Amino acid sequence: MAHIQRREFTSKRTGKQEVRWQARYRAPDGREHARRFRRKADAEDWLAANTVQLGDGTWTTPVGPVVVVVANVQAPERLWSHTKTRCNCPRATGPLASEAQSAAADCS
Repeated sequence: MAHIQRREFTSKRTGKQEVRWQARYRAPDGREHARRFRRKADAEDWLAANTVQLGDGTWTTPVGPVVVVVANVQAPERLWSHTKTRCNCPRATGPLASEAQSAAADCS
């Protein structure tokens, strides 16, 4: 059964009493899913959307952030880290920096 609960707490940052609305529902696999909102209307909307999806059979499990880890097990000394540039090309730092920079130049 889905429900909304009023949650009161003292803010650690401001020291003031605050209110949040926690919406919860149980998925077909038996797991409970919950989320907190500042406004009751937002909690009701979220809960209604999930309840409709559960009834229609279109509900899918909420997915959290996906972390991809890439490792070269055969040659760990050749590992390098990279960040994304504005054109989404890898910009490397480490032993293979020159190879990655030349690959990024092809994108420009």
